[in-house]
Amino acid sequence: MFEKHFNREYEMYDFPYFVPQQEREYNLEFAARMVQERWIYYRWREKIERDGWKRNQEVAEKIIAHGGLILEICAGPGGGFSPAIFMKNYNAHLMISDLCPTVVKEWYKLFHSMDSAPQCGICSARRL
Repeated sequence: MFEKHFNREYEMYDFPYFVPQQEREYNLEFAARMVQERWIYYRWREKIERDGWKRNQEVAEKIIAHGGLILEICAGPGGGFSPAIFMKNYNAHLMISDLCPTVVKEWYKLFHSMDSAPQCGICSARRL
Protein backbone atom coordinates (compact mmCIF):
# COMPACT_ATOMS: atom_id res chain seq x y z
CA MET A 1 0.00 0.00 0.00
CA PHE A 2 2.94 2.40 0.51
CA GLU A 3 5.41 0.93 -1.92
CA LYS A 4 5.12 3.23 -4.91
CA HIS A 5 3.72 6.73 -5.29
CA PHE A 6 4.53 9.53 -7.70
CA ASN A 7 6.71 7.21 -9.81
CA ARG A 8 9.09 6.73 -6.92
CA GLU A 9 9.61 3.67 -4.79
CA TYR A 10 9.79 4.16 -1.03
CA GLU A 11 11.86 2.07 1.33
CA MET A 12 11.11 1.43 5.00
CA TYR A 13 11.53 4.73 6.86
CA ASP A 14 11.84 6.73 3.64
CA PHE A 15 9.41 9.61 4.09
CA PRO A 16 8.26 12.63 2.15
CA TYR A 17 10.34 15.72 2.86
CA PHE A 18 7.84 17.21 5.29
CA VAL A 19 8.39 14.45 7.87
CA PRO A 20 11.60 15.01 9.86
CA GLN A 21 14.14 12.19 9.64
CA GLN A 22 15.03 12.43 13.34
CA GLU A 23 12.94 13.09 16.40
CA ARG A 24 13.22 16.63 17.72
CA GLU A 25 15.00 17.07 21.04
CA TYR A 26 11.85 18.27 22.81
CA ASN A 27 9.93 15.22 21.58
CA LEU A 28 12.30 12.39 22.53
CA GLU A 29 10.52 11.39 25.73
CA PHE A 30 7.10 11.37 24.03
CA ALA A 31 8.41 9.23 21.17
CA ALA A 32 10.15 6.79 23.52
CA ARG A 33 6.99 6.32 25.60
CA MET A 34 4.93 5.80 22.45
CA VAL A 35 7.16 2.92 21.36
CA GLN A 36 7.67 1.36 24.81
CA GLU A 37 3.97 1.48 25.72
CA ARG A 38 2.84 0.49 22.19
CA TRP A 39 0.40 3.38 21.86
CA ILE A 40 -0.15 2.83 18.14
CA TYR A 41 -0.95 -0.86 18.58
CA TYR A 42 -3.37 -0.22 21.43
CA ARG A 43 -5.09 2.67 19.66
CA TRP A 44 -5.50 0.45 16.59
CA ARG A 45 -6.98 -2.37 18.68
CA GLU A 46 -9.32 0.05 20.41
CA LYS A 47 -10.57 1.45 17.13
CA ILE A 48 -10.92 -1.91 15.38
CA GLU A 49 -11.90 -4.40 18.08
CA ARG A 50 -14.25 -2.02 19.88
CA ASP A 51 -15.63 -0.55 16.64
CA GLY A 52 -14.29 2.92 17.47
CA TRP A 53 -13.51 3.41 13.77
CA LYS A 54 -17.24 3.59 13.03
CA ARG A 55 -17.48 7.16 14.35
CA ASN A 56 -15.34 8.17 11.34
CA GLN A 57 -16.99 5.80 8.89
CA GLU A 58 -19.05 8.42 7.02
CA VAL A 59 -16.07 10.75 6.51
CA ALA A 60 -13.87 7.81 5.46
CA GLU A 61 -16.37 6.88 2.74
CA LYS A 62 -16.25 10.44 1.38
CA ILE A 63 -12.45 10.45 1.42
CA ILE A 64 -12.21 7.09 -0.36
CA ALA A 65 -14.76 8.16 -2.98
CA HIS A 66 -12.26 10.67 -4.37
CA GLY A 67 -9.79 7.88 -5.17
CA GLY A 68 -6.05 8.31 -5.64
CA LEU A 69 -3.51 8.85 -2.91
CA ILE A 70 -4.93 9.82 0.49
CA LEU A 71 -2.71 12.00 2.66
CA GLU A 72 -3.39 11.77 6.40
CA ILE A 73 -1.82 14.91 7.89
CA CYS A 74 -0.94 14.97 11.61
CA ALA A 75 -2.11 11.39 12.14
CA GLY A 76 -0.77 11.16 15.70
CA PRO A 77 -1.01 8.01 17.81
CA GLY A 78 -4.75 7.80 17.06
CA GLY A 79 -4.19 7.59 13.31
CA GLY A 80 -6.78 10.20 12.36
CA PHE A 81 -9.09 8.72 9.74
CA SER A 82 -6.64 5.95 8.77
CA PRO A 83 -8.32 3.13 10.72
CA ALA A 84 -11.74 3.98 9.26
CA ILE A 85 -10.29 4.32 5.76
CA PHE A 86 -8.65 0.89 5.94
CA MET A 87 -11.77 -0.72 7.38
CA LYS A 88 -13.77 0.62 4.44
CA ASN A 89 -11.12 -0.10 1.80
CA TYR A 90 -7.99 -1.98 2.83
CA ASN A 91 -6.46 -1.38 -0.60
CA ALA A 92 -6.68 2.41 -0.31
CA HIS A 93 -3.44 4.27 -1.04
CA LEU A 94 -2.71 6.09 2.18
CA MET A 95 0.30 8.16 3.18
CA ILE A 96 0.56 9.11 6.86
CA SER A 97 2.27 12.32 7.90
CA ASP A 98 3.15 13.73 11.30
CA LEU A 99 5.75 16.09 12.77
CA CYS A 100 6.82 13.18 14.99
CA PRO A 101 8.62 10.67 12.73
CA THR A 102 8.12 7.96 15.36
CA VAL A 103 4.35 8.18 14.83
CA VAL A 104 4.80 7.54 11.12
CA LYS A 105 7.27 4.69 11.68
CA GLU A 106 5.00 2.97 14.20
CA TRP A 107 1.92 3.17 11.95
CA TYR A 108 4.01 1.96 9.04
CA LYS A 109 5.20 -1.07 11.03
CA LEU A 110 1.68 -1.88 12.20
CA PHE A 111 0.08 -1.67 8.74
CA HIS A 112 2.87 -3.72 7.19
CA SER A 113 2.60 -6.41 9.86
CA MET A 114 -0.91 -7.33 8.69
CA ASP A 115 -1.41 -9.96 6.03
CA SER A 116 -4.84 -8.71 5.01
CA ALA A 117 -7.64 -6.41 6.07
CA PRO A 118 -8.18 -6.43 9.83
CA GLN A 119 -11.28 -8.12 11.15
CA CYS A 120 -12.88 -7.13 14.43
CA GLY A 121 -11.84 -9.45 17.23
CA ILE A 122 -8.77 -10.96 15.54
CA CYS A 123 -6.55 -7.93 15.09
CA SER A 124 -4.55 -8.86 18.20
CA ALA A 125 -3.75 -12.25 16.69
CA ARG A 126 -1.78 -10.71 13.84
CA ARG A 127 2.02 -10.52 13.84
CA LEU A 128 2.37 -7.52 16.16
